[in-house]
Amino acid sequence: MRKILTKLISIFLFISLVFPQATITSKRNYYVNYIYFYGNKNFEDKILKKNLIMKEKGLISKSIFNRRILELDKINLTNFYKNNGFLECIINDSISIEDNLVNVYFFIVEGKRYYLKSLKITGTRQFSERQLRKYFDVKNGEPFNQHAIRTGLNKILSLYLDKGYLNVKMKDKIQIEEDNQILFKLSINEGSVYKIGNIDIQGLKTVKPNIVLREMIIKSGDIYSKEKIEKSRRYIYETGLFSSVNITISSIDTVNKIAHLNIILRELEKRYLGLSIGFGQDRGISAGSEPYTSFDITSEWLHRYLTNRGTKLNVKLIGSLNLSSVHIRPKTDFEITYTEPWLFKFRSLTSVKTFFNNQIYQNQEITNYGQEYSLTYRKSKRKFIKTAFEIRRVIYSYSYGSLISRQRDVENSINIIIYEDNRDNFLYPSNGTFFNTTAKLAGIFPFSTTKYYKLETTFNHYTDIYKNIIWANRVKIGIMDNLGKKATPEYEIFYLGGSTSLRAWLDREYLIVNKRPVGGNLKVIFNTELRFPIVWIMGGELFIDIGDLQYDIKDVNKIELSIDAGFGLTFATPLGPLRIDYAKILKSRVETKTNSLIQFALQYAF
Repeated sequence: MRKILTKLISIFLFISLVFPQATITSKRNYYVNYIYFYGNKNFEDKILKKNLIMKEKGLISKSIFNRRILELDKINLTNFYKNNGFLECIINDSISIEDNLVNVYFFIVEGKRYYLKSLKITGTRQFSERQLRKYFDVKNGEPFNQHAIRTGLNKILSLYLDKGYLNVKMKDKIQIEEDNQILFKLSINEGSVYKIGNIDIQGLKTVKPNIVLREMIIKSGDIYSKEKIEKSRRYIYETGLFSSVNITISSIDTVNKIAHLNIILRELEKRYLGLSIGFGQDRGISAGSEPYTSFDITSEWLHRYLTNRGTKLNVKLIGSLNLSSVHIRPKTDFEITYTEPWLFKFRSLTSVKTFFNNQIYQNQEITNYGQEYSLTYRKSKRKFIKTAFEIRRVIYSYSYGSLISRQRDVENSINIIIYEDNRDNFLYPSNGTFFNTTAKLAGIFPFSTTKYYKLETTFNHYTDIYKNIIWANRVKIGIMDNLGKKATPEYEIFYLGGSTSLRAWLDREYLIVNKRPVGGNLKVIFNTELRFPIVWIMGGELFIDIGDLQYDIKDVNKIELSIDAGFGLTFATPLGPLRIDYAKILKSRVETKTNSLIQFALQYAF
């Protein structure tokens, strides 16, 4: 049987090398037609196809054939077999061409399947064998998994390096016994514990060394730790003063067990003046509205190193245009921010921001100006807690026919933001979670004309259920209420409707009274969405939006969820997916103008 298979492989290889290869290199596009497997006895074709980058031609989708991708897929198949115990597996490939369609053939010689009999670790003193064994995600009696073994070895090496064992040595050995059983042996020579010696800094021009050293969480005399060195490198980079940061071992004193470090830096220019154009998301005239897609023009002046403490001064002027509706003029934001990166030897961002913004939206206008004093603790760029005290004046006006309503408020408030982003990709998330909570308490200090509280929480979850088919879910809840005689301000209450909430309703127009959008103090939203690739940069989505809005939080028992569902097309761009969504109302507790709607937006709804 093996001789016959070998002859078939030889024939296909000869044909593919002599005939199609000269043709496949032309400028004409070729597409994958069918993928065939020969010799696979232990795994079905559909299981093997899951490990391929190439996809067979579908009804509306097709993938371009590429020789490099074919080579990668051969490697993927080989690794799949070896990670399932087939250590001697051999895979060859061939192709045949019909017009512009390519049939791909994989010829597999599986060989013997090996199983892990036992895993023995010797030479360790710092850790017990039981402690180290848990880093290998493979059990005795299971097929021998090379990937699990390699991952376990890397984790153990990192464990020792984090404990100061700089010269640890590991030697592994595979012993094959009867019945294809493998005895895996790992011998560890821990070596000695090393400490940090001198820390030299290279590349500084204007920045003082103390700015760099204060970001180091590992000091001279500390036990060497790979994890702490990497975290220190990240902290130095996040100061925003350097374009590149590297920390290396410059020399090792094997007698005194000391490792000397070298920090190599490249400074950014202290001053920056620039203009940027792009797309973003903004909440618009009401802080309680759901985000919409905006076109932004930003001019910025930045001084990265205003004082020897690393203080920053930032001046921004931003003009943003709502792309989902027509503005009389773009929203204007102007802000000056003074930032101290440390407070009382505590790593935090302390900032003072003076701001002014103005926006006209349909028949409404709002102007805000004031100051914000904030303290931000950042565990990382994606995890932070921000507390702020804000003083602002608000001028809000609304015209309805000949009636013009104008509201002037002085507001002081305490704000807290808890932010944690564990998504694998900001623009195109496929796995992970996102959590954000904002809390606001207004009017607890004198001279405030408004008194209210506001709380809004968002939780998103993303799962890659099968080869770039993403299941995305979001829950969002908002509550607010007045703490005095005056009603909650219209420029803060919640609104629903639009491309990022209930997509069968226009922006802010879920509740309409006398042809006027009306907000509320209680909102509930749940969105679920299935995102999938179609061809090239085109993707699709199926979604359901569920939500409701009540004017008073006391009406929580009156919540009656409205539901819409629909589908959409997405086009991948560097700025995020360009979306075209069609949504149809399935159930509505409110009167609606239309039963369905088409929405255009940039970036996913959540």
